[in-house]
Amino acid sequence: MKKVMAQIITVIVMSLMAVTVNAQWGVDCTGIPSQPVGETNLCAPTSDYLYTTTGAEFAESYEWTLIPASAGTISGTGITATVNWSESFNGSVDIKVQGVKEGCIGEYSILNVEVNNTLANPGSFSLSSPANGTWANATPLFQWAPSTGANHYDLYIDGVLFKGKITSTSYQVLSHEALSSGMHTWYVVAANGCTTQSNETRSFLVDATPPSAFNLISPTDNSWTTEIKPTLSWSASSDAQSGLAKYQLWINGSLNRDDISPSATSTTPLSNLRNQSYSWYIKAIDNAGNETQSNEVRTIGVDFLPPGAVNNYLNCQNNYISLDGELEIPSSVSFEFWINLYVFKTN
Repeated sequence: MKKVMAQIITVIVMSLMAVTVNAQWGVDCTGIPSQPVGETNLCAPTSDYLYTTTGAEFAESYEWTLIPASAGTISGTGITATVNWSESFNGSVDIKVQGVKEGCIGEYSILNVEVNNTLANPGSFSLSSPANGTWANATPLFQWAPSTGANHYDLYIDGVLFKGKITSTSYQVLSHEALSSGMHTWYVVAANGCTTQSNETRSFLVDATPPSAFNLISPTDNSWTTEIKPTLSWSASSDAQSGLAKYQLWINGSLNRDDISPSATSTTPLSNLRNQSYSWYIKAIDNAGNETQSNEVRTIGVDFLPPGAVNNYLNCQNNYISLDGELEIPSSVSFEFWINLYVFKTN
């Protein structure tokens, strides 16, 4: 009986502790109210401004706060609050809304607002890239010139706010934000409470599809050659939207030759290959920057030495010859140098 009573007391104490923690920290108390919606750039505000949340699942009322409090006054206990902004405040303000119910003050959401009562508007500025009428892939990098006096920038695509509160002069679209194929417009707004729109609105085309798949043709995989600059060939790729811009040759995982003509289907290495094996593949790149790698990576072996010859590689630069490795030459023995498949004899 004493053991049972002890268990009951323990459960009651634990429940009381849970209520205390819940009331203090708001853990699973009311649910999280949605981020407030309302004006976020305020230039010399003179009237009351309304801010609204869609509410929290278990909230009975709401507590609204301005941080810092010197920014103005805020009133309301429902899903809408009224802010009367101070006429002397300049800077960044957080509007905080928090769910409330009996026994606890719950989770909260915040909206950041810029207020400007005395500062000058941000200076004029221009867009940089994408250029007007050009192609871009589905995750383009947007860039613009700085605006004097701006605290942040807002990027608009197709007339709708795409990304706000950007503190640099560029924005890289992320994969989960990818744009659809077709024509788009963009501009940027510089803000410090007051706002200045970029000098122009630009349009660009998105090609979200990479070039078509293609195959390597020759040499065949794991073949050997005596050529120090062998010809490497592939089948043609294509791109129905922005068009094919170029091919690239990659050897041993590194870019070897860039800007190969989009009409070409063969090339050679940029410099002479050594007496060893190499992996190689081709990339097709369209005018939007999308790329497709050849369907396979092949291996080619280069062997330009006769049987029994020592594999010492000679480099020739500025009329001087240097040897990779060591070569011992007995005083009374004749020998041959093989340089670019030409034989030089000495005694």
